[in-house]
Amino acid sequence: MKTEIKKITDVEFDLEIVAEAADLADEINAAVNKQKAQTNMKGFRAGKVPTSLVRRVYGKALAYGVAEERVQKAFQETVLEGDDYEVLGQPTITDLEYE
Repeated sequence: MKTEIKKITDVEFDLEIVAEAADLADEINAAVNKQKAQTNMKGFRAGKVPTSLVRRVYGKALAYGVAEERVQKAFQETVLEGDDYEVLGQPTITDLEYE
């Protein structure tokens, strides 16, 4: 995962985070398995829905959730734990892409 901080104004910065899909694969698989255990669908016993069906129904939402968690973690490690920046307001995610 790569991070880059770009200065926009004296008090505004842009933090760009790039992660390869392979970096997130294990976390996405764990999220799918957790969702699978909680999913009830007609025709399947509770927790026994096929993984492929869980991925089809919940896959994108789970992937975005994992990506958002990684963004928050990267922000924590890059900005909050460093001495270079002081947060003045609530940071926002403006552009989250997952392919």
